[in-house]
Amino acid sequence: MSRASLVADLRVRIDQLSDQINVQNQRLRDLEQQRSDTRSRLNAILDPMAHLPLEIQSQIFLYVGWRSHKPMVDPNDAPMILLNVCHLWRVIALSTPRLWAAICMDSYPRKANTVGYNQLCKSWLQRARNLPLSLGLDGCLKFRANVQALVTEYQDRLQSLTLNVDSILGIQIRMPGPLPALRSLTIRSDNTLYLDSDDEANLLDVLQASPGVCRFSMFNLFRKYDVEYLDRPPLTLPHLEDLRFGDPSPAMDANSASLLQYLCLPALKNLSLSALSIPDEELVSFLARSSPPLESLSVVALDVLWPTPLVDQCLRLIPTLTSLTLSAVFAGGINDLFHSFFAILGSPNLLPQLRRITIWAGRRTNIDYEELLPILRTRRTTPLESFELIFVPDFAIAASPCVFYAHPDTEVKAALRQLVTDGIRVHVGPAGDNLL
Repeated sequence: MSRASLVADLRVRIDQLSDQINVQNQRLRDLEQQRSDTRSRLNAILDPMAHLPLEIQSQIFLYVGWRSHKPMVDPNDAPMILLNVCHLWRVIALSTPRLWAAICMDSYPRKANTVGYNQLCKSWLQRARNLPLSLGLDGCLKFRANVQALVTEYQDRLQSLTLNVDSILGIQIRMPGPLPALRSLTIRSDNTLYLDSDDEANLLDVLQASPGVCRFSMFNLFRKYDVEYLDRPPLTLPHLEDLRFGDPSPAMDANSASLLQYLCLPALKNLSLSALSIPDEELVSFLARSSPPLESLSVVALDVLWPTPLVDQCLRLIPTLTSLTLSAVFAGGINDLFHSFFAILGSPNLLPQLRRITIWAGRRTNIDYEELLPILRTRRTTPLESFELIFVPDFAIAASPCVFYAHPDTEVKAALRQLVTDGIRVHVGPAGDNLL
């Protein structure tokens, strides 16, 4: 056999073997597919999830929590992790738009400018279809182009917005345009930030772009002491019902109420103020021009005395108030404060609808129960539903947890128990420990 004939025969043989290998590979693929189908059928029999209607399976997925308590773009966190469990779970997750209606994006430059991250965020939001959206932004709020493009694209559907501001990277907050669907706005920082006049103007611009906002919260942002007030007319937000500057609690999350000087809130029902850094005259002016149907008021008293003479005037402007909370754990002149506060509560012409009174005080506080009891008896005709006097330790004083100056004596306890018999819920003592 010639060399040319041998080469031709070997090439033919190679082609034949290749064809046989392709046939066997196809048979292997068919067998693997049959195995997968059989396994899916077995799982469908054994897996209780497979017997549930799609609507119920979707509802179960909606109860899956996030490790970080917010929907981060993280492949190891819900809901993204649901995509990688099995084919069925992926189908369910992608068929549940509400899973993708909330997202917290990272606007740090090192992430926000990457193509993969931006595409992932866009795919996430597309899965929400036409649902209203809740958006959180972490980090630098000098919006990067890619982040701003996403916000702009979905701004008409944005219902809830949370800005988690990083003090290192700046706090310039400029939204791309009107937010007609926005109902809830939260601006917060893990560190103390100080607002200048430009920051305040930007905040007011965000609120002005959100005429339908119903809830506004701002945590851990102060107004700089030397900042001049803005020369602009009050901004009316006709739907804002819940306003919170800080968290009025014994922890006293420091905050600023200076924005009240620029607002008119005729629908306001709930107001929480921490670190009341606004002149009393301005607070009176705010309440006078707003005439709000206020139902709940929470205030933290710091080194200034609260109430002051103008507080009486403030309270007369909110006769609809049903719930009042005062936190005076670290206030200076605290005994004088309570004397003034009790005097106001004892006035029959103030707060005629008051139902619930809560006072947070330090354990080293002296409470004059002889002054307090007549007020509570008078308030029975309101009728008063609950009175809570909660004592917390001053952790700046090592011996504080062992010191308790305000312990009621036997006669006081008997009088307070009589109020309970009359139908008033009374708590006096540390949180979780009613001394009655």
